[in-house]
Amino acid sequence: MELVKKNILSIICGVVALAAIIFHFVVTSGGFSDLETKGKARAAKQAELKNLRSAEYVMPTISDAPPVKLERFPNEKAIKDAEGLVNQLAAQAKGLVEQAVRINRQPYNLIVPESLPMPTDPRKYEFREQYNLVLKPGGKPKTFDTKNPVVNLADDILQSAVPPTDAEILDAKNKLWKDEHFPKLIMVNGVPVNQKEVVSEFLRATAKFEEEFRRKRAMSFKVYLEPNALAISPRLDLAGRTAPAAEDIWFAQMSLWVQQDVCAAIARMNARSTNIPASVVKHLVAVDVRQDSSMYVVPGGLAAAPAVAAAPSSDGGEAPADAGAAPAAVGKDFALSPTGRVCNPLYDVVQFELVVVVDRQYIKDFLEQLQFGRFIAVLDTDMQNIDLDDAVSQGYDYGSRPVVELRVKCESLFLREWTAYNNGPMPQSVRTMLRVAPPPAAVPAPQPDAVVQQ
Repeated sequence: MELVKKNILSIICGVVALAAIIFHFVVTSGGFSDLETKGKARAAKQAELKNLRSAEYVMPTISDAPPVKLERFPNEKAIKDAEGLVNQLAAQAKGLVEQAVRINRQPYNLIVPESLPMPTDPRKYEFREQYNLVLKPGGKPKTFDTKNPVVNLADDILQSAVPPTDAEILDAKNKLWKDEHFPKLIMVNGVPVNQKEVVSEFLRATAKFEEEFRRKRAMSFKVYLEPNALAISPRLDLAGRTAPAAEDIWFAQMSLWVQQDVCAAIARMNARSTNIPASVVKHLVAVDVRQDSSMYVVPGGLAAAPAVAAAPSSDGGEAPADAGAAPAAVGKDFALSPTGRVCNPLYDVVQFELVVVVDRQYIKDFLEQLQFGRFIAVLDTDMQNIDLDDAVSQGYDYGSRPVVELRVKCESLFLREWTAYNNGPMPQSVRTMLRVAPPPAAVPAPQPDAVVQQ
């Protein structure tokens, strides 16, 4: 105790010193750290301001020309000018979309007006008849609008012929005998006395009859058309007693649009020829496009899409579009297509295949023509050389130039802007299957104060 009393002053000083040390590390260190943080932030802001002052600013550009340099930091006029360019760019983008829709929409017309999306029974029967007249050789379809004539694909577009069959050649040979040689027989008491001479003459006249018959067929048309090469929906059979459903009409019309594109491309390639040996595309073997919902490439595959089922409304038509339907997924699915394209709110994807015999020299030109001016993409090709002599023995006269059998897998895009939106012809049952929702809302243009140019 005496020791404490004698050293009380030293003890008090030590306690004060210890408290000061504790205060410094516990209380004031946080303040110093905060000041340090604020100082670094101000230094960073100073550097940012310096960069803003020293950076080069340019006006936005909507062309390939070099951007115009701004001599000073963007002022009110520069911002307004930039806003004008942004609006101009937005208008150009809108114009491109409208042009794309026009290009995609232009070649496709309903072969029977008002046959979609909610046809009456008379229109359904009329579509079925017109559809068969368009696709079957010899058909004479009706034109409802002179500006958009409906024509037969085999006869009017392709100018095609079915390869002659052995039975057809035999009938022609028998007709030649009956019309030109049989009348030359001299009958005596019911017995021909010059039969040997007439038969010999007939045999000499028909020594190359089959070859000449096939040659004449080849020289009279531009392309061979294999029987059933053009796909016809079994649900649109003329023998059917009931009217086809709206979705069956839609699938048939879609497949017809694809086949019209193919035939138009072939016709353009053969525009300068007058016969099959001179044509670029010499034989249309098949156009394989599905006639039901499986024609579409949907995200996750067709199994991921709901079944097609019409929802009747109280007036006997179809129910209005389901505003609550989930929009189709946007993205890619490379398991379904080399391009990864699948049906989405912007467009629907239809895949198809075609098989043609084409002049080997013009394979590339044909593939380019198939895609030119159309939303068609070639996905895959396969080709096989054809022996011309073997082809002749099978009844096909392709001429003397090398030819190949070309198998092409394609996809065609149909923009929903005209198929599903804006009172498009797509039936509600198909919209439900494709999960078509109302069109996406337009993205608002940026405000002037949001425009920053660097």
